[in-house]
Amino acid sequence: MQTYTEKNLAAYAEFVGKLGQARNFQEAFLIQTEFMQRQLNSFTEQARSLGDAYNKAATDATKLFRMST
Repeated sequence: MQTYTEKNLAAYAEFVGKLGQARNFQEAFLIQTEFMQRQLNSFTEQARSLGDAYNKAATDATKLFRMST
C-alpha cells in the first residue's frame, strides 16, 4: 500500500508540474487526459495486485484451518 501511495503521489506531482507549464487550454486538456488514462491503468494494476494478495491470504488461511481440523 505504501508503494502504491508513493507512486500515486509522484504521478500527481508530475501532473501538476506539467499542467502548470501548459500554454493553452488544449494542451492542458491533453495533459489531464493523459494523466487520467495513466491513473486508470495504475488503479487497475493496483486493484489486481491487491486482489491477488487478498486471495492468497484467504487461501493460506483456509489451508491452515483445514489442517487444524
